[in-house]
Amino acid sequence: TTSGTATITVCSAASGNLCGTLTANNGVAAAASSLSLSQTNVSLTVGQSTTITATNGTIFSASSNSSLINATASNGVVTLTGESVGSATVNICSTSGACTPVSVVVSAAATASTSQSLVYFWQSTIKLTAGDSATLQSNDSFSNYQISNSEPSVISYSASGQTLTISALESGSATLSLCSLTNTNSCVSMNVQVAATAASPVASSVATPEATPVAPSYTFNQNLSYGSVGDDVRELQKILFADGYLKVQPTGRFVALTQAAVELYQKAHGINAIGVVGPQTRAALNSGS
Repeated sequence: TTSGTATITVCSAASGNLCGTLTANNGVAAAASSLSLSQTNVSLTVGQSTTITATNGTIFSASSNSSLINATASNGVVTLTGESVGSATVNICSTSGACTPVSVVVSAAATASTSQSLVYFWQSTIKLTAGDSATLQSNDSFSNYQISNSEPSVISYSASGQTLTISALESGSATLSLCSLTNTNSCVSMNVQVAATAASPVASSVATPEATPVAPSYTFNQNLSYGSVGDDVRELQKILFADGYLKVQPTGRFVALTQAAVELYQKAHGINAIGVVGPQTRAALNSGS
């Protein structure tokens, strides 16, 4: 059928003189104009959502060709939500029947790095003497990580809750690695260096002069406790590390290992072992004893 105008004459069968005319207009329906959208290429991560609006019409419906995308239309706004990784097309139509396809790509959601959850206590290097051990505290349970030991003959370890204990067995070097069980690409590692136990000195009948105390090069003027940070803590850790009370390199942060080392220092100097650097402990540190 083509477009145009036609005249139809209708006459009565009983009386040929009784007639009437009809005029008919035959037109072709106009095609719906295209629908312009605020975005036609969308990138999402799993669980992320975005909205799309029309600039030249009212959105009526939205349909996806895949379960990767959840598409809903309400009050002229389409909401797209990524359900799983992949790509899909969402067809958005207006109330006038115009439709526009939207390409959507869904990628995996980012995961937190293991090093972020372990960074506050983790050391890149630990130095021990055979027979010694070091205890590390985490803000996350070690059951959430796979732990591997490169040299079981040099060190051993045990993990319980948020506590990891490393024991030095014999001289050598080993690497201890932790990888998240939920994100295998997220790992941290620690180098453990173990020195041989020092041999006992042979007794000598020759008297040796008593060592003269060396004046300390740093003066402690304020109390220090768990959570303290800064140069005072770093200088304290240098002394504790040199005297063998602290088994890790100075970091400038007063955490569990430093507290335990302070308690050992206090016991050795006849001070009440509470793990806090108060007036008595500061006096002992400042005297170089």
